[in-house]
Amino acid sequence: MAEAGQHNEFKLRVPERFVGADEGKDVTLSCHLSPETSAVAMTIRWFNETKCICLYKNGQVIEGRGYEGRVSLVTQELKKGNLSLRLRDYKHESVKGVYICQVTSGRQKEEDTVGLWNRALFAAIPELAEHYLQRESPGEKRSREESAWLLENQMDSKLLDQLLEDKQKKEKELEREINQRKELEKHLECFRHEKRVPEEKHKEIKTTERGEISEAEPKLTIRGRCSRDPPPKMGGESSSLVFLESLEPLDQCTNQGKLVWKKIK
Repeated sequence: MAEAGQHNEFKLRVPERFVGADEGKDVTLSCHLSPETSAVAMTIRWFNETKCICLYKNGQVIEGRGYEGRVSLVTQELKKGNLSLRLRDYKHESVKGVYICQVTSGRQKEEDTVGLWNRALFAAIPELAEHYLQRESPGEKRSREESAWLLENQMDSKLLDQLLEDKQKKEKELEREINQRKELEKHLECFRHEKRVPEEKHKEIKTTERGEISEAEPKLTIRGRCSRDPPPKMGGESSSLVFLESLEPLDQCTNQGKLVWKKIK
């Protein structure tokens, strides 16, 4: 099987030029590429005379007005070059006539026709379908192309709406994820704070048990003593301090002598 990008020349083949259908039954209008070529990347249009009733492009399928849910392509068969159109619930008055299959790949465009009539009302007249394109007037051809253009615009609009809808959904999901992350960070911060407070209190209790002066206890001011200063007198305020050691005095009598004092309890 050849790929569309590798095969520049192909033709449309219609096994049956005329198809007889029964009222209320499903019917298939067969059409395929020759040689067998994948049509997945091609643009396929089916017309009922001047009206575009089915369009396949970029992997998307859209039906024309009045044919919604009634026509379809077998998209799984496109790889094999099968472009056949299926019609559901055939009604003679609404879907009779000549059908045109048009396929475009790059600059190449091919068309072929197949006739559809009620089997009970008409005899087969294959010439009507076979020579339809040769008899088609410029006005009819222009109407057919305009119908295809309108249906293609409708497909593009739906695709754009779908893309916008998908974008909005993704933005909402992203916003929800951001809010959830912020909420989680908030809970984590509260948890860290609740854990940090008991640890600090426990640390203060341990410091007090080791006999160290806590911040709540009054601080004593330690001043230096010169060797020429008289020793502290016992009694009064100075009785709470006991001189333990004095280093050698400095050159001048200052308060830089290193003294060790402790609080008498």
